[in-house]
Amino acid sequence: MRRVSYLFLSLDMSKIMPYMGFPRNFFPFSALFLSGLMAWVLSACISTGVPDAPIGGAEILQDAALLADADTLPDAVRESYALLSKDLKDGSRMAVISVASEDIAEGEFTLEELNLLLVNSKKFRMVDRRSLDAIRAEQNFQLSGEVDDDTAVSIGHLIGAEMVITGSITPYGTAKYLRIKALDVETGEIRAMTSQRYNRFL
Repeated sequence: MRRVSYLFLSLDMSKIMPYMGFPRNFFPFSALFLSGLMAWVLSACISTGVPDAPIGGAEILQDAALLADADTLPDAVRESYALLSKDLKDGSRMAVISVASEDIAEGEFTLEELNLLLVNSKKFRMVDRRSLDAIRAEQNFQLSGEVDDDTAVSIGHLIGAEMVITGSITPYGTAKYLRIKALDVETGEIRAMTSQRYNRFL
């Protein structure tokens, strides 16, 4: 549009005026006015034009929804699973090792719920729970207790998992934070990690 306005201003108005019904001697009084008027109209069109493409409003809303606080612990677990599952390789052999929490009920609930979501997704191969229970008894650790990364990776090797998941629930003020991470058993690297704030258990 800006190029069009420049083109218009470069025209010889003395040659165009007769075709518009004006005498040639009318040009000195009208050409400048008409040129200025057209330039103003074209500039207004440019300045008020609608953008050619959206600026990602839908994506912004979607991200905001994923990052929003959860009301209950089940909500927080589902949000954590949704984020984790996007970053984990389909078909991986996985095990949920532990979720540390001062409230044992919340820790065990989170572990069971996360395990259920992973199984029902049909995207991953989950280690049989009996194998994990046997290792837990041998290593003398609780599912709701603290397990460091090195221990989690070692357990992953023992049960034949490619990926192990651990987590923790930490109170802060009137809310709590559920943090979940997935560890690569072969390299010990963190492959995915989430943090969700929630207000109450159920």
